[in-house]
Amino acid sequence: HWGEADWRVALAFAGSSQLGAARAFLGALPWWELEPRIDWVTPHWDAKRKDLPLAAATGTGLVLIYFPATRRSFDAVLRNLDAGREHAFSWFDTRSGAVLEARSFIAEEEWTVPARPSLDDWLLVVELA
Repeated sequence: HWGEADWRVALAFAGSSQLGAARAFLGALPWWELEPRIDWVTPHWDAKRKDLPLAAATGTGLVLIYFPATRRSFDAVLRNLDAGREHAFSWFDTRSGAVLEARSFIAEEEWTVPARPSLDDWLLVVELA
């Protein structure tokens, strides 16, 4: 909610362009196939720890993990990837809409997520390569 501002005024707020960037980014993905997979990432969000990541995945090898802004860094581990297969990951900047260059890796049963670029919110995109 934008508080007391009229929608025409709120349209100029930073959140408006951020939503537009998120819409464009997700519009290129099969977002309608995503299902919550909270337990695929550790640690993960719960009612007492809303600063921890949330995961969602499709049945075709796409995994999105949202990392909310936080004051501390931590290691995250992703499970349930296709072990032995090549995957690619990239970071989506939820504030600017920029996508950092994809890097590839061979998945194992557990994959330690590389440190996010900053402690702001980020979306990690993992796909079969």
